[in-house]
Amino acid sequence: AIEGDAQRHVLRTHMLEETKNGLVDIVASMRQELRGQFLARVPLLSRDILTEQEHYRLVGKLRPCTFEAGRDIIVEGEIGDRLFIVERGTCEVHKTINGRVCVVSQLTKGAFFGEIAVLYDMPRTATIKTTSAVTALSLARSDLKQTLGERELEAMRVIARTQVFSNVPILVNLTSDLKVGIARALRKQTWRAGAILAGANHMTSRLFILEHGYIRQ
Repeated sequence: AIEGDAQRHVLRTHMLEETKNGLVDIVASMRQELRGQFLARVPLLSRDILTEQEHYRLVGKLRPCTFEAGRDIIVEGEIGDRLFIVERGTCEVHKTINGRVCVVSQLTKGAFFGEIAVLYDMPRTATIKTTSAVTALSLARSDLKQTLGERELEAMRVIARTQVFSNVPILVNLTSDLKVGIARALRKQTWRAGAILAGANHMTSRLFILEHGYIRQ
């Protein structure tokens, strides 16, 4: 009888362990699926740009980061190389307007920010400050380059350029189709350090948008 009880105990323990492992797998699968939905909301990384396989691989590159309330996740004016997606918690968007720091919006679960940084060395356009404990998923520029091919990266650059146009007064009010057309027409050019792009009183018929590096006026 004792031997039989022992066998039944071992069997029940084994079944409970299998059930536990099964639940862990289900939770992990649900988390992966939810993170995939979050990632697909980012225009640069939507399923219109990426294949299912590429999308799945990028979801696997997402790294959770935790922040206490009152912390700055990114800071206006700083250069970054990664985007963030809020998985849990809330944040405020702080932006300097006419010399004053103002709260311009709130971010909650599923919101994303800093997406241009995965492609370009652009200053952050706002500070994101946590208003509660936050878990944010991050994706770095290096993750994209390791995962995607040049065709996909170029398609992403076109979308990113149209978002940059919001900072160019003569382009900001154009339709989306026109912005995409202009973005595709842009031509890349590289200058060595110390080169002069445009001199004082120099007439030019070209618009320049800095993609990488730094310039001094």
